[in-house]
Amino acid sequence: MADTAHESLLMRDPPPRPHPGDWEARASALLREHWGHSVLRASQRLAIRCALEARDCLVVAPTGGGKSVCFQLLPLLTGRPVVIVTPLVALMHDQVAAASARGMRAVYLGSSQTDASSEARASRGEFDLVYVTPETLATPAGRDLVAALHSARPICAIAIDEAHCVLSWGLDFRPAFLRLGEARPAGVPLMALTATAPPPTRRELAASLQMGTGTSVVVAPL
Repeated sequence: MADTAHESLLMRDPPPRPHPGDWEARASALLREHWGHSVLRASQRLAIRCALEARDCLVVAPTGGGKSVCFQLLPLLTGRPVVIVTPLVALMHDQVAAASARGMRAVYLGSSQTDASSEARASRGEFDLVYVTPETLATPAGRDLVAALHSARPICAIAIDEAHCVLSWGLDFRPAFLRLGEARPAGVPLMALTATAPPPTRRELAASLQMGTGTSVVVAPL
């Protein structure tokens, strides 16, 4: 059951749902169309609901557990882009290629991008999924780009993929991880996703990302 996949860091009354009705049915239809699957997993459904309700969420799911679906479905549901922070350039390239093959407008930004027009197009809201490294997002130019995008086409969520790196790398050799929470525009929810976050570290991870007091934790079964 869905409830078994959910816990809360700090309990509070949930806000009213801004997307009543058949969003789950639409999500299932989009899942079939773009991924070839017919049913959302409980963890995916809960994570997507948090984003639709503009609530921060930490998703803990094993490798192969469908974490990318949690944020890649959002632009298809809402018509609004998602910014994804990915620590590994190769992973970012792979996800952009896979999303593009599914018919989504995806782009990666950073030093490995050879298309000089990509940043300007991203800031104008021409892409559904905008992948960046932590170092890109932590710079003044990266924050300006996100602000411009949010002004042109309001961002649905900022997703932090492989979020365990915030603690394992941010305190060591990639301090940009520790500044990610400062980069989001007001009102935009964070969705942090990882396969590695034991219960004792979840609160620390949420605090490092400056996630809200009502942050939900969604734990997928192993």
